[in-house]
Amino acid sequence: MLLGVGSLARAQDEGPPDTDAEARASFDVGLRAYGDGRFEDALRSFRYAYSLSQRPELLYNIGTCQDRLRRDEEALASFEAYLEAVPDAENRATVRARIEVLRDIVAEADGGESTPEERELAASLEDASVEEDEGRSLWWLGLVGGAVVLAAVAVVLAVTLPATKTDDPFPGDGRALSALVSF
Repeated sequence: MLLGVGSLARAQDEGPPDTDAEARASFDVGLRAYGDGRFEDALRSFRYAYSLSQRPELLYNIGTCQDRLRRDEEALASFEAYLEAVPDAENRATVRARIEVLRDIVAEADGGESTPEERELAASLEDASVEEDEGRSLWWLGLVGGAVVLAAVAVVLAVTLPATKTDDPFPGDGRALSALVSF
């Protein structure tokens, strides 16, 4: 299903006719390439259409192609720019959910940066260990640390295993972000 953003007549009123026609043609080429699974070609066409038209809806299409190509950081940036430019987008909730998944993937790729909550817990555990008497056992520190690590591994597995099993980088059945917005 394609999300409409205006008629061709309206689009031609928004920009110079030659530039707008060229952007529209590039969009159409990208749409066909995307439908054929040629995501690199689609990405190139959508980027060119965006450079000509500056229509923010194209950022979603660009992000979707980048996501299909597993360019996670680029897709994250494109989806965030899309929601910033189109704050009342109909697909906002779905895109927001994908942004969260991509943030986790990017954080894991960057060495598993911890969340603010995990850093706060680690800091409080460090403070507690300094205050402990030398003779007192810190077995609970290892238990809590192990639980935090186990929880982090469970989150990573929950996020990555469904995509790995289906070779589909989208959560759920893959239809949520597979539809492109129209020009």
